Amino acid sequence: MVKQRKQYRRRRAPGEGSVQFKNGAFHLRALINGKAVSAKLCDKDDLHFSVTCPAVRELATAKLKELNDATGKTDAPSGDMSVVDFWEKVYVPWAKEVNPLVNEPNLRASTLAGYEQVWSQHLREHFGSITLATYETPTATAFLTEKAKTQGRNTVAHIRSLMSGIFSNAISRGYIKVSRNGGKTWEAAKNPIQEASVLGKTARPAKTGHYSLREALSILAALSEHVEGQLVMALSFFWGLRPSEIRGLKWEDFSYGASD
Repeated sequence: MVKQRKQYRRRRAPGEGSVQFKNGAFHLRALINGKAVSAKLCDKDDLHFSVTCPAVRELATAKLKELNDATGKTDAPSGDMSVVDFWEKVYVPWAKEVNPLVNEPNLRASTLAGYEQVWSQHLREHFGSITLATYETPTATAFLTEKAKTQGRNTVAHIRSLMSGIFSNAISRGYIKVSRNGGKTWEAAKNPIQEASVLGKTARPAKTGHYSLREALSILAALSEHVEGQLVMALSFFWGLRPSEIRGLKWEDFSYGASD
């Protein structure tokens, strides 16, 4: 009995494509944003006669670029991208992208504002020119441990949460992967923040102070000539909104019903 050798197909990485001939025409198949996409390139003729001929390959390259451009990616994801570039070019645009079915962005404006504050104050300088693929758990642990010496427990937790979210997003998109079988196959890498922790005790959150009603009214009276500032303070005093929530507030967030 002759045993047939099992055929293994290389797993196509995100952003890559292949050309196939079917029903008298050449088609491009690609993996874009985790979805398999197929597009017709041309019919077979004297100029376009095989999947490997220059004319067909040129059409495939142009079509693949067009598909990637439509999703905001001109190249296949690469771990060589710096964390800073990923944040600016991929993560923030994704956060602001609006889902047409729900007419809402992937992240609320107030949530993104809070993330941007954490990023600018604590993470941008830390990551510097470090790439996604080279950032390691010990580096994250050392960073968080050092932060715990100057920041409270909640702040450190927010920093760690954003770091983990950035790397989870990058891994899901295929920017960080581990090659197998000499680069013939690949699999998603492990999030380097998952096992990162603070080695030591953290400071308890300070007790939150508050204004009395008399103090709140006095502040609003002092801002009588600054209507916008008065509005911001009133939203904070009487609605209990945080600064990031006020920054992201829109008219659509207000509802006017019969009981309002």
